[in-house]
Amino acid sequence: MTGRHALVDLAGQWIAALLNVDRGDGFERLSKRKGTSATLHQLRMLAEACVRLDPKNAVAHYRLGALFILTDNKNGALESFMKAGTLEKESFQVHEIGARVAAEVTDSRLRRNKEIALAVWAAHAACAINTGSEYATKEIWEMVEEKLPKQLLYDFPGKPEPLAIATIREMLSSPT
Repeated sequence: MTGRHALVDLAGQWIAALLNVDRGDGFERLSKRKGTSATLHQLRMLAEACVRLDPKNAVAHYRLGALFILTDNKNGALESFMKAGTLEKESFQVHEIGARVAAEVTDSRLRRNKEIALAVWAAHAACAINTGSEYATKEIWEMVEEKLPKQLLYDFPGKPEPLAIATIREMLSSPT
């Protein structure tokens, strides 16, 4: 592992730890000083730097996609998730069941910070879709169409669909 890869790995792990809604309150503490929007913007800039330093790192692209969702950039999220999928098809490192289970586990964490949990869920869902598995795609589709609307109650008139779900819905409807 080169120094560049180690730096990207360390920064990526820190970003992931901050976005893990079940482990501590690191994001909340950091946000109290700078505000949520500024903190998310800085994390996205760090994730963008990680992608520039290690452009073939699929995980870095998934993290960047999640941060694009959190900063209201659907096109950036889609581009990051698609790039990650292309990289994973070349590496054969992702397992369809693991990706689907990660999405399902993450959707159960929506009790705390829904926005962060949904962005992380979207990254896992994109990973599951990117495996090309019909089973994983079907499971993610069911989450988008049935499970998450009931859990989040966004299907009422006047309440918009969360960006994370809209992004994954677009991935599901795009030809592979």
